[in-house]
Amino acid sequence: MTKSNLPSEELRSYCLSLVEIKALRIFNVIECRSFLFLPVFMTVSDEIAVFTCLNEQELAEVEKIIRRKLKLIRQVSKEELFDLIDYVYSKLGLKLETAKTEKPQISHPVIPELLASKEGELLKNLLEYQVSNSISDLYFVPLKSGVEVSIKTAMNTTSKSTELLSEEAYSKILNILKVLSNLNFATSAPYLEGSFRLTLFGNQYSFRVSIVSTLHGKTTTIRQLSRSEMLDLTELTPIKSQIGILLELLKQPGKLKFIAGPMGSGKTTLLYAVLKQFAKTNFVITIEDPPEIDLEEICQIPVRKDFDYACALKAVLRHNPDHIALGELRDSQTLKTAEQACALGHSILATIHAGDLVAFRTRIEALSGNWDLLKPNITCVVFTRLYPKICQKCRIVDLKNSELENKTLFTSPGCERCSFTGVVGKILIFEIYSGGSSFQLEGLSFKEQCASLARKGLIRIA
Repeated sequence: MTKSNLPSEELRSYCLSLVEIKALRIFNVIECRSFLFLPVFMTVSDEIAVFTCLNEQELAEVEKIIRRKLKLIRQVSKEELFDLIDYVYSKLGLKLETAKTEKPQISHPVIPELLASKEGELLKNLLEYQVSNSISDLYFVPLKSGVEVSIKTAMNTTSKSTELLSEEAYSKILNILKVLSNLNFATSAPYLEGSFRLTLFGNQYSFRVSIVSTLHGKTTTIRQLSRSEMLDLTELTPIKSQIGILLELLKQPGKLKFIAGPMGSGKTTLLYAVLKQFAKTNFVITIEDPPEIDLEEICQIPVRKDFDYACALKAVLRHNPDHIALGELRDSQTLKTAEQACALGHSILATIHAGDLVAFRTRIEALSGNWDLLKPNITCVVFTRLYPKICQKCRIVDLKNSELENKTLFTSPGCERCSFTGVVGKILIFEIYSGGSSFQLEGLSFKEQCASLARKGLIRIA
């Protein structure tokens, strides 16, 4: 093995002179970028000779995942490697699928083989359980004695596994997740985030993966994202009168519109549903970190280190979209740019973490410093909440609460359909405040909507 010290063009020519099509066809470009190597030729002992930016130890980890022997023949920098991958595949006329714009699809033999392993089967079973029971989050938590698997149910309670995973099994599951999410598994970064799509029960589901280093290892959260075909406002909320008010305010030209709420309250789901509705007759651009759901109707721009929200927002203004959506309003520069865009007549929608009007004002003041100047530029603020939906199969009249409230209310003891939790999925409701000199409630309050849903037997009042 030698380390590269050749100029770019000479390195390209040297690499191209060694390449065999047979070796290149084993992996596509996305997998080469993910595994951080370029297959060059097959040795007489059936090893794959590679150019890579990894060391011998890191390459050995790759071998465990792909189940092929690799031979390091030249070490290059990461930038050189990516340049060589793109150059060689395009030069030889092979399909160039850039990892920057596409997610790895389960079409190459390597990934199905990973999912067919013992650990892959376990991961797939957990994901199937997650989607079939409408579980929002799946957790892997490393402890001293092993790795605990837990879930966040529709009732926002956490259920923990009785048996712990071994560190070896969890390490393999973690590597499979990194490959699926197109993450660099060789990095020592304390935090990684990615996403992947997987076909389960004949439908394609999207998941977001977050990996964080802790005292006892790496903790992992897998969040199930809404499917694009499920982003129908009439299906998300049963309060139909609210939908008309919402769309009327959000489609107004110019000014800022906010969708607010605590974490996990359905802000992004509502934003996507609204944008999907707007995209039928309008040009819509989103700026996200990262895009959570791939929507064909919408132009989605991912944020990068060298291309943050503020830079992206400035760039898209020249495209003159009808609506611009920000995945999350995080800093004062983005807010300032959004204000300037509104002054030019652009419609800006953004999500922000705030549970009520007081918290919203506090958050805006922390970002802009002048609430009174910004307030006239806000069309509306929409606060979201998710409520567990009563299982309709085992629903019964709640005699105790019905007597106390002097009206018929419902509960659900649990059955096989709802895995004995009493709930199936969640219902999204939202409270709308129009902006201007003062904020006014439009439509129904959360309390009024909850009372209506409880009477219909869709949610239960604790």
